[in-house]
Amino acid sequence: MSNTGYFVPILPRDLADLKARNMAALKNIDAPMLTRVWQELEYRIDVCCVTGGAYIVTKKLFFSVFLWL
Repeated sequence: MSNTGYFVPILPRDLADLKARNMAALKNIDAPMLTRVWQELEYRIDVCCVTGGAYIVTKKLFFSVFLWL
């Protein structure tokens, strides 16, 4: 097995562990993070409106070709 340099967390032991991890992750979300997410969403919606959806099609096509290679 090769070392890719990515950190992969250990899978949750049970449902209670998964819930605890989710709650811990939710507690780390702050107002600036939500603001950045909203701004990014608005930007992407604007790009889609201006390009008539071509931006999404191009991204999907690129990703599909990338996976195929």
